[in-house]
Formats: sequence, C-alpha cells, structure tokens
Amino acid sequence: MNSNSNYNKANKRPHRKHPNKRRPRPNNPNGNSHNSNGNRAESSKKFSENDGQNQTLPQSVQITSSDLSAASQEAMDKLNIHDKEMLGHEIIEKGKRNFLGFLGPREVTYQFFILHKAESMAHTFLEKLIELGQLDLSYRASESGNQLKVDFVGEDEDLMKKNYFELLNSIENLTRKHLIKKAGIRGNYKLSFTVNGESNSKEFRLESLAKKMREKVLTNNKPTVLNSMPPGDRRIIHQFLSDDPEVNTTSLGDGYYKKIQISPSSVEK
Repeated sequence: MNSNSNYNKANKRPHRKHPNKRRPRPNNPNGNSHNSNGNRAESSKKFSENDGQNQTLPQSVQITSSDLSAASQEAMDKLNIHDKEMLGHEIIEKGKRNFLGFLGPREVTYQFFILHKAESMAHTFLEKLIELGQLDLSYRASESGNQLKVDFVGEDEDLMKKNYFELLNSIENLTRKHLIKKAGIRGNYKLSFTVNGESNSKEFRLESLAKKMREKVLTNNKPTVLNSMPPGDRRIIHQFLSDDPEVNTTSLGDGYYKKIQISPSSVEK
C-alpha cells in the first residue's frame, strides 16, 4: 500500500524511552488512501484523534475502481468484515472510460456498507428459496431494531395468499428457523412477512369469512348467521359487505357480543 507522507503534525511527539510501549502511528488527516491496485478509498468515519489507539471502525466506505470484485474485497478489509453476505453496496457515480476507449474498463465509485447480519442472511436464503421454488416473485426487505419486514410482489401473489397465506406463513417459518441457526436471532426478534402489504391478520381472516359466507348465502338463496363477535370484528364484516348490492348484514342480539346475519337482498325485498 502506498502510504501518505503528509502526516498530521499534531500527532508527532518527542521520542520517550518506554521500552514496553510503542509510539502510536500517525493518521492520515484526510482519511484518504490508495491500495496496491490503485483504487481510491475514503472512509466515512475518521479515526479518533486521541493517540491513534482508540479507533472507531467505519460503517461504510467509498471506493472508486474498475473492478467490483477487487473493490468489494478492499471494502471488506477496511470495514473489518469477513463474510461477503454482510457487505452491501450502491453505485454513487459512473466515471468515463479510460484512455483505452471503448474496450477499456469504466471506473465506478461505489458506496460499500455493512448489512445487518440477519437481513443479509435473509436476503441470501429468500433468493435461493424463490429460485428453487420457481416462484415469480420479488421482494423488499428492511430491518429496523429487532424486526425484519419482508414484502413480496409478483405474478405468484395469489399463490402466496392461498389457504389463508399458507405458503407465506411457511416461508416465514423457514426463514425464522434459518436465522435462528445461522444468524443467532432470539425470541424477541420479530419477522413480518406480507404479500403486497397484506398478511394473515385478523382483518384478512374475517374478510375471508365474510366472502365465504356471502357465496353460501347467494348459492342457497337464504340467510346465514355467524357466531357472536365483539364490536371490532363485526365492524370489519359489515364494512367489507357494505357496498355489495347482493347481500345485507344485520347484527342480532343484545350486549357486547352479537351475531351477524347475512341475507340475500332479494329475500329482504
């Protein structure tokens, strides 16, 4: 590595005879360095100015290179990580091609950053799972605190929602087991998997029940009565069927828990 001779003069101290202590190496005041491949790198966080001994490891680093593989390896060295799955990157700027013209490689400025282990492990696992399952899906994953949110979209959304999100729930359970084993997540770590924003929530289950009972009512052309429910649950069913011209809903009984009757509009008329 090509070292920079412009050291910070404030870090230079007179030599003292301490046989058991080493004099700290001065830092580059600009935080810039060049590696042996000629890649330019700039750390997003500078070292502490104490003695050069209390150093804060950077969480991201910018590297300009024509070789993504070499730049990735350099970023891993600078970020002090050893697992490629923990390294993420985005392109900051695409430079012009070098003097070789069309055939020459283009220098690109990358921003490399450390991915949270659970999130990076989930990315790798889900990509492989989607590939093996031949599912026409893409997804967006984001980690915040002790929660990982994953939302799937694509042509196979209906397949994921089928049987009360059976496939989605299975993928979520498999992902949890994988992360417990590989990333060491604990019981307080939450996974929230959805399909285009929908999940197997109480609201979805009640709407599915209302849809199923509606079909039964129209097929038999006679009313049906649902079990007693609290006000919040009844409200979901009433609202779901409120704009349906073929059926009407009515709450039956007194008190906190009431039944819901779904009737064909033709019968009431």
